[in-house]
Amino acid sequence: MAKLEPLKSGLLAGRVAETIRRAIFSSHFQPGAQLLEAHLARELQVSQTTVREALVQLDRIGLVVRVPNKGSFVTNLSEQELRDRLAIRWLLEGLAWVEAARHLTEDGYAELQRMLDEDLASAIRNKDFPLAADVELEFHSVIWRNSGNPTLADTLSHLTPPLFVHTTRQRRDMGVSNADACERHHAILVALRTQDAAVIQQELSSHFGAFRSLFDQPSDAVQALAETPFTMRR
Repeated sequence: MAKLEPLKSGLLAGRVAETIRRAIFSSHFQPGAQLLEAHLARELQVSQTTVREALVQLDRIGLVVRVPNKGSFVTNLSEQELRDRLAIRWLLEGLAWVEAARHLTEDGYAELQRMLDEDLASAIRNKDFPLAADVELEFHSVIWRNSGNPTLADTLSHLTPPLFVHTTRQRRDMGVSNADACERHHAILVALRTQDAAVIQQELSSHFGAFRSLFDQPSDAVQALAETPFTMRR
């Protein structure tokens, strides 16, 4: 396995966490792999304390599992756990979109559009799947944070990153293109701007429908439950 590039001394744990996170998204570290603090500290040329703080940050967003007396491991979800998470995300994302449509400002929309036009478009041109997944995740995170519900945003922020890791690997392994990612995410902005629950619901179903080749579709019962935030707003 190729080594990680050393980091300059004095960097905060957040930078170390970002390096490890990118390594997870790019499959440098496979699901279930143990992340040895001493080894990472040597490769990145930082202290073990800094690595430990970084792993705690990654644990908070669900990419790493810290097991007492054993160490830290890359999150390894079963197919059933992945399906369960997608179903829950479908439900919570609907609520976040409905609320964000009421709270997003023009500056917020402008920043989301910039992420698509510049960051995501560049990642797609360079065929950088991990970076594209990073941008897509941050795009959704901005929407969650604008829902006006910090608990909802925090829950999605912990629940969702392993799903993005999975889809990144699946797209690469299956040769599934993400060339339409900018268009698909722009459609979300169009729907949110309407502040129309029915339009947002339709776009939510369309957006998650793109994952049919990567995940099993949530059951009819889950999809019906996911409609609750929309029917409540009508």
